[in-house]
Amino acid sequence: MKKILFALLYVLLGTGVFSQPLSVNIKGVETVTGNILVALYNSSETFLEKPFMTKKIEVTSDSLLFKFEGVSEGNYALSLFQDVNNNNKLDLGNMGIPTEKYGFSNNPFLFGKPDFETCMFKFDKDSTIVIELK
Repeated sequence: MKKILFALLYVLLGTGVFSQPLSVNIKGVETVTGNILVALYNSSETFLEKPFMTKKIEVTSDSLLFKFEGVSEGNYALSLFQDVNNNNKLDLGNMGIPTEKYGFSNNPFLFGKPDFETCMFKFDKDSTIVIELK
């Protein structure tokens, strides 16, 4: 009987029954054009390399709200940028400084790339993460 209960629990967890939406509020859009490319990460090993989930949001106003559906409890980090010219990459200028607006969860003050721990937040219920574009 215990094996059946554990198997049922495993199936329910795997199908997202215990998952919830993660809302993201993006502020600080200066130019209402292009798209916001968002990446959600679930480990330090994959941070800024291989996202767990991604979204492409059309920029329609100076503040945007959207959801990642089916997110299970755990530790996550977000990165995003406004792709003004729709080339699907963050454009960089002299010395590798971004020329397009970008942001991370926890809105860290940066000189260089942040690490997962700096941007990490614990997701355990339906909540909203606010990110300011820089």
